Amino acid sequence: MYNDSGGSSDPKRLLIILLVALIVVIGGTILLNGGTSTEIEENDTPDAVENATPEVASVNSTLLGNTTWGTVTKMGPYGNASSDTHIALVMGVNQKDLSNNSIVPTMESQNGLKYAYDIYMVNATNDENKDANSHASNNMSVNDKSQLLAKEFVAPDVINKDYDCCVDIHSTNDSNSYVFVASEDTVTSKNLIGQIANTTSVGIYTPEQAAYTESVSLPILESNIPSIVYVTDDFYSNGVSNEVNEIISAIDNFVFGDSSNNSNNQSVSDSNANGQSSGNDVSTYATNSTDNNESNITNPTISGSGSNNEVD
Repeated sequence: MYNDSGGSSDPKRLLIILLVALIVVIGGTILLNGGTSTEIEENDTPDAVENATPEVASVNSTLLGNTTWGTVTKMGPYGNASSDTHIALVMGVNQKDLSNNSIVPTMESQNGLKYAYDIYMVNATNDENKDANSHASNNMSVNDKSQLLAKEFVAPDVINKDYDCCVDIHSTNDSNSYVFVASEDTVTSKNLIGQIANTTSVGIYTPEQAAYTESVSLPILESNIPSIVYVTDDFYSNGVSNEVNEIISAIDNFVFGDSSNNSNNQSVSDSNANGQSSGNDVSTYATNSTDNNESNITNPTISGSGSNNEVD
């Protein structure tokens, strides 16, 4: 009887043992799954660090002005959006057509730029009307409209945003490309065109008159912001331009706001004070390689106030 009674308790004890074992197994499984989840999170950590690297900023388009004369649109940034150095590129002043230009495609193709670049697109309405009874704006030339647009919307924005440099870009179809500065009372701008002349195929040429500088370069220079004019025969290359690439590279490798940059060219300012002509000043500034570059400039297009002098 004792054996029967003791034997009946063994199945209960075995059942308890099995239940305990099952609980242990389930608990161990849960712990193992928890450890696996932790490993997955740890494996994701390098990806999170990689995603934290600076991203290439998308190009934004902002309408700055819209009048009967036309529109002004600002596009950017191109290049290094996180840079503290910002360059303004202005195009469309004295231009009848901005389609098939090489500036935008070239900037879109740039990789590894140090500075941030914004493009100001000036689109003047091409609706010239010589009817004396028509609206006054229709009697204005494309040159006049684009200059007014630039003066009202571009120059103030460049000045207010305190850009490090402004490049006013124009086209020419009857001369080689060239760069110049609209004022003699500047050092950094001359420094920049000197570097361009010494490192690219584009030389320095200073036209006797260029009315469009009063809308962009001069007011910006007067606000102590470096500004140059770039006239190119590669404006309508309908794609990436090697020449424009060279110009952007020269600008991107120029050190803005460097005191040594100014001191190295103090002789230029001194020569101005001594009454040297603008041509001699620019030639002296451009150094040896500039002589060859300047000799390539033939019959440059100079924009005046008349319609016959429009840069197409």
